Formats: sequence, structure tokens, C-alpha cells
Amino acid sequence: MDVDKLHEMLKPLPVDFDEFIREHFQGAWTGYVGMYCPEPQFTEETYPEKMLYCTHCRTYMPTDIKVKKNTYSNPTWHTNCPNCLESLELFSMKKKTTVTERHQTFWLGQNLENKIFVLRGFRVTLRLYSPEICDDTEIVKQEIRRLYISPDESYKEYCAWGYDEITHDFMPSIWQTRAAGFASACGPIYPTTFDEAKGTGAEYAHLKLALENDCFTDEENWSDRWGTSGSYYCSTNDYDSIWDFLSCYADDRKFEMLVKLNMPYIVRTKMRKTSVGLNKRAKNPWDYLKIYKSRLKGFTCTDGNDWERLMVYRLEKKLKLHFTEDEVKNLKEFSSRSYSMDILLKYMSVRQLINRVNKYYKNKAGYSKLAVLTTYADYLNMKASLGYDMTNTITVYPHDLKEEHDKAVLEMNEREAKKRERIVNEKFKEIGARFDKANKVYSYHSGKFSIRPAKDAAEIVEEGRILHHCVGGDKYLSSHAKKQSIILFLRTNDTTPYITVEMDPRGEIIQWYGAYDEKPEKEKINRWLRKYTKQLDKKALKREAARKGA
Repeated sequence: MDVDKLHEMLKPLPVDFDEFIREHFQGAWTGYVGMYCPEPQFTEETYPEKMLYCTHCRTYMPTDIKVKKNTYSNPTWHTNCPNCLESLELFSMKKKTTVTERHQTFWLGQNLENKIFVLRGFRVTLRLYSPEICDDTEIVKQEIRRLYISPDESYKEYCAWGYDEITHDFMPSIWQTRAAGFASACGPIYPTTFDEAKGTGAEYAHLKLALENDCFTDEENWSDRWGTSGSYYCSTNDYDSIWDFLSCYADDRKFEMLVKLNMPYIVRTKMRKTSVGLNKRAKNPWDYLKIYKSRLKGFTCTDGNDWERLMVYRLEKKLKLHFTEDEVKNLKEFSSRSYSMDILLKYMSVRQLINRVNKYYKNKAGYSKLAVLTTYADYLNMKASLGYDMTNTITVYPHDLKEEHDKAVLEMNEREAKKRERIVNEKFKEIGARFDKANKVYSYHSGKFSIRPAKDAAEIVEEGRILHHCVGGDKYLSSHAKKQSIILFLRTNDTTPYITVEMDPRGEIIQWYGAYDEKPEKEKINRWLRKYTKQLDKKALKREAARKGA
């Protein structure tokens, strides 16, 4: 069905919809304190600045309130109207000469033809006028979202552009299919919405039960209402509105299982666009949740604690095991790291895993048991990659986990470094081939310092790794290989990296750094390098730069 036909099927708004909106703007009203006072009985008896006008009940009354200048510590002044008891934000009648606006999102569901259900979202602006401007209020509705759900599991979203930021007026709706960038703010739901869903494509969303089970909320978004922006779209990231719920349901009709099983935590997590690992092809609730059927009895998921239990149940079925209740209780503390447990359970039983983690936790191998679990899995993974015998209990159950983990990291880093060195030597073989001739041009010794070019690309990589700077990157290796610059090592002996120097082919220093990009003995090194560059043979430099090949 095309968009025009769908929009033609819409029913008129309920006759009391404006009244419903006004009732649910409680607390959004303003009070004006000051000079305007049309009632004669107050003019002679009360000073003008002692009058309060309430935009909700639209009455004047004497008051002792004085509106003070706003500050960061007290940005706004509030009170309750003595007459209607509504919460009021106070303004000075003398200084407030513009309209005050409040914004809120409202939702309405309707039953259309062909069992199609439509959820309609309205961005409502309540305009509150000072009595000096207009002794009245104004409600402006702009419909911004429509969600159509039919029984055949197809659905369509539409969003409207219709607000002029300059004039603050609503424009005729221009509906766009599946428009992006419109947040679906929470807000009051018109009461007939739940009955209207019966017999439609949204019937099995169980809206009333979902609301009672806290799968979504109809509570107002206060930050959105009190904001000064006149925009019809909302800036909430909660994703807890009826729109979010029905969008998820329309995308996956098995969502009804989560409502009936009282699992609002999973529902809300899914609504926040976070993966919850549901099996959409499942035909029953336990397969939908990826757990054993026996685990479903009496299980609900209403908070994070229940979620961690679900993760343990999933791991149990994935590994084709059956955990005791004590094992479930212990595994809940680190169940969100199922990948880590997959690794660990290759080498030990569940009970051995729990005992080991508890032991390492007591020995302060991590700040939490989850951190211990991750460290332990990382350690065993590295040991397996390094080719160790994983049937050896000394390897699998180290006495000091943190110490052995750090050793394995160093060993892995060294292996990776050697691998990197082999790769760069092959990729930049010109550097090694160039060394003998370049060494005759650039080598120099004076006092406690000596300087020479890199022997090969691997030595440059090692220099960067030891001194913790970026000289080992491909940028510098390529520049050296192409003779665009040359990497030199300044040392107090021939084995210990100290200062790395980059020089251009003309013999001018481009830059030099020590460990961690620091410049030790800065003045002394600068003097020594000036002396070094002066003694270089300019002709030899030119010949070296022009020499073809290595």
C-alpha cells in the first residue's frame, strides 16, 4: 500500500485530544510577578509588584514573592500557585515581554482499515503569554511521526518536516519515507491506544502488559519540555518510548515472547540498538533466548543481574554443559566475557576455572574477578600461540598469573618485533645494501659520542621500539631507502641506543630525539651535532645522494 493511501486512511483526532494534552502539561506552567493588575479590588489594597498571575488557572492573587536575577547557582525561580497548586516557573512581568514555550511529545494509536495499526507522534508546543501580551495560552500540534503496522509483518515509518526555526511557525507537513535523525522522545499515550491495537498488526505487541512490565514508559521527558528550543524533534537518547517498542516489535514479531515472559531488561536493551543475541528463527521461547528449556521456568529478566544469569545460561547451552546453581552464581560475576570463558574451558573444568579465578583474585592479579578472568584467558591464548605444551599443568596453572602474563606479553612482543624486522628488511632492502658506502660518508667519532647510519631497516625498527618513538614507521624507512633523508644513530657506545638523528642529503639536521621524544643533554648534543655537520665532506654527500641503486 502506498503512502498516500495510508495517509488517507487516518481517522480524525479524538475530540478531547487537546484536553488530554493540557492535562498532561502539569508542571509546565509559568507565573508572572509584577505590575500588570486589571482587577480593581487589588489596585488600591496591594502594590503592583505584589501580584502573581498563573498561566494555568489564569487568575491573579497577592504574593510576597520577588523574582530575583538569575544566577548559575539559582538559574530559575519556581513556586506553586496558591490557587491551583500547579508548579510555576516565575518571570518578571515587567521584563518578560516574549512568549514562553513548553514542548512535549504525545502519542496516539488508531485502528485503521485492513487491520492496520498506526502510531502517531505529535510534537506539541504550549505557548504561555504574559497577560500584558495576551491573557491566554495556545496549544500548537505538529504531527511528526507515523508508524504503520499490518498483520502480514510489513510496516512503514514516516517522518514529517514542518517547523520554521526563524518564524517559529509550523509549516504544512512534507512526509518522507523512513526519515532518519528524529529521536523518538517518551511522552504521554492517549488512553484508547491500547484498545485500538486489538485486532490489528500490533495486537500481539501486548502494549498494555508491556507498559505495566516497564518495557517502555509514558513518562514525560522533562529536559525536553523545559528546553528553550522550539524544534519539533527531541534530543533524547533513552529509546524508551512506545515508538521504539513498536519499531522493534514490527521488525521482530517474536518480541511478544519477551513481554509475556516479563523480560523488560532485554526489551529495553534491544530498543537502545544494542545487540542482545536473540535467535529470530526460533519457534519457541527457550531457543529464542538460546538457553535450555529447563532454565526458562520461573526466569525473568528485569535488571542487569538477571541479564548476567542469562549469559551464563547461554554459555551453558553453547558448551553443551549443565552448571550447578553454585557454578551459575560464581560465573555470573564474569559471564559477559563469554569469549574468555570459551578459551579457559578448553583447558579446565568449570569448577577448576572458578577456583583458579578466586585464587588469583585473592593474590591481586586483577582489580576484579572479571579482570582476572580476562587476564587469565589472555595469558593462555598467548601461551598457545607461542607453541607451549597446553597439557602441562605448570603452563596452564601458573603460580603468579600477573608475572607470567607480563612475561608472555614480552615474548609475544619480541616475536612480533622479529617478524616486523624480517618484513621491513625485505621491503626496504636498499637500506642494508647502502650501509657500507654510506658508513664511510656519515660515520664520525668525537669525545664520548659516535654517530653512524643504520645498518638495515630492522635496526631502525629496533631503535624506535627501544626508544619508544616513531622512527621505525614506514614513513622514515621509505625516506631513508629513497635517499630523501638518512637515519643516523648517535651513541655513547656502539650497542646502546641513545639519540636518533634524521639528516637531509645536504648534511643539515632535520630533527633529533632520545627516548620518549625527549632531548637529553640538549645543549651539549646540539653543539656536538653542529661540529659533526661542519666536518662532513659536502662533495662526498653529493656523490652519495646521487649514486644509483644502493
